[in-house]
Amino acid sequence: MASVPADHLEVWKRLTASLGLAGANVGERRTTPAQPEALSGVVERIEQSGTQRYVMLRLDRPGPGVALIGTYRMGEATNASVALYLYGDDAGQHAAASEPRWQEWLGRVFEGLQGGGKAPSS
Repeated sequence: MASVPADHLEVWKRLTASLGLAGANVGERRTTPAQPEALSGVVERIEQSGTQRYVMLRLDRPGPGVALIGTYRMGEATNASVALYLYGDDAGQHAAASEPRWQEWLGRVFEGLQGGGKAPSS
């Protein structure tokens, strides 16, 4: 997770653009860039409100699972997160290996993004 003192919509746009998920629609197959880790699957759900925005992918790569990629307001900041729920015998090992890559990537994507203030409710 990354906490960013910026507008909710701006953080959402940067997150989804960076992962190739901007404009995603339910039922579409999407694949994210190789860095920090390629995820591939079908868009199952998209939510966009004034308090939270997320896209849920039913994954087949890196293996079976679910990715929940989203943003939400918390006080004066917007939090951006990528949560992977992986299944299978090697899921724990994979999660342990991928978590630091995602943390570092989120830090890079939002480095220097400022904007402050609360996003308008919509």
